[in-house]
Amino acid sequence: MAAQPECNGRGVRQWRHNLNETVGARSGDWEPSRRDRPKQLGTIPQGPAQAVPSPCHLLTSNLDSPARRGYYTPMPLLDPAAVAAQLHTTTLGHPLSLHARVASTQEIARAAAQAGAAEGLAVVAAQQTAGRGRGARTWWSPQDGGLYLSLLLRPALPATHIAWVTMALSLGAAEAINQLYGVEVGIKWPNDLQWHGRKLAGVLAEGAFLGNRLDYVVAGIGINLAVDFSTQPELVDIAVSLHQAADQAIDAAALLAALLHRTEHHYHLLQAGHSPLPAWKERLHTLGQPVTATGANGETITGTAHDVEADGALRIALPDGGWRLIRAGDVSLRSV
Repeated sequence: MAAQPECNGRGVRQWRHNLNETVGARSGDWEPSRRDRPKQLGTIPQGPAQAVPSPCHLLTSNLDSPARRGYYTPMPLLDPAAVAAQLHTTTLGHPLSLHARVASTQEIARAAAQAGAAEGLAVVAAQQTAGRGRGARTWWSPQDGGLYLSLLLRPALPATHIAWVTMALSLGAAEAINQLYGVEVGIKWPNDLQWHGRKLAGVLAEGAFLGNRLDYVVAGIGINLAVDFSTQPELVDIAVSLHQAADQAIDAAALLAALLHRTEHHYHLLQAGHSPLPAWKERLHTLGQPVTATGANGETITGTAHDVEADGALRIALPDGGWRLIRAGDVSLRSV
């Protein structure tokens, strides 16, 4: 693969525009199918590139689309220098790989991990065509409406503590949103960020293991910045966009930089052996609520969310006085 020039700003790549769908910033021998190849605004094809103004775009919110007008408009393009100017991290976001459209940011980061890439890579897309959440769930990732990010991390943690990474990213996002927009974001166990009970973002951490230790984790988050849910009847009452919650336009570059900065803070703490659980529980709205958990085998557990264990498992108090521990990969949880 041809070498890629650096953008102004540490760790941010400057990409040449090309009109073809190409493999992009994936390393190693892994070769995606044509369906999965990202439309990346930063790849350099063989032969001369066709340059256009402001390469390596990311979408950000339209300054003329206040949240209460009741409609959404496409977000203008943003040069990555806007991110670089505000990025004050030492690990996360170095390098930063920006895409207009991909199948899944998780898969790009996973391919890099399998090829031996160091931790810190941040893969960002303005649209995903095959975004996904926990289990077999899909994550609707429309163009012009969200921020979709996957981080490659190599934490020195036992495999049983992968939930700590989910917690660190959830905290980083919640704190960044509050810092920039004054919006108080709550957490629904195990991985949803909510505003007034409606889903604002979702976090997904997927790991590979060496024995009983983590080899790497790909931690992803999708944030609804300015998604128009009016066309999605199944989502319109349960999801929300940040520009509606904040009642103002959203600066995606500033949000991305702040999210990486706050997440890195929590990540460094967990690398030093400090659990993010206490801070995470302070934002957790699930505790004390009646819940129903449905397992993969169809088993239904109804009770009250009582506490969260050190490894992230939820302890449910049963009506008969007993307890059940459930883990994120095993169940679907809903409030009752």
